[in-house]
Amino acid sequence: MISRILNIGIIEPSDLLYEGLTNVLLKHNSNLKLYRIDELEDFNRSIPNISFDVIVLNTIIIQNREKLFRNFKRDCTEIRWIGIMNSLISTETLNEFDEIVRIDDRSEDICKKIISIPGNKAGNNITYQQKLLSERETEVLKLLSK
Repeated sequence: MISRILNIGIIEPSDLLYEGLTNVLLKHNSNLKLYRIDELEDFNRSIPNISFDVIVLNTIIIQNREKLFRNFKRDCTEIRWIGIMNSLISTETLNEFDEIVRIDDRSEDICKKIISIPGNKAGNNITYQQKLLSERETEVLKLLSK
């Protein structure tokens, strides 16, 4: 039985992270087509006529572009949106993604999170408030930053 080829778009400006991620994914599963997308704004224009199953992007990319990201998610509900977390980011931003990959995750865990059954978005959302900061800690950080 031939497995279905998954189309995965990767929006990552760092060559090191992009090359590392593609290497990990292709070692785990050869039935992948990986496409590099330079910027979030280029998502619809850079690779026309591709039906993406998954988009993986660095969570830092959507800072100050949350509205654009939400518009893409609203227009492309069949796509699983996976965030690569390599720095501290707000809980609200993390909750926008269907799944989060941390750069210190094991390669097997990264592959499980990214190469899961496309379209099975139910049950993939994780609440990060308990893992990262309590509500009070978040409140204190916001006050400190002001």
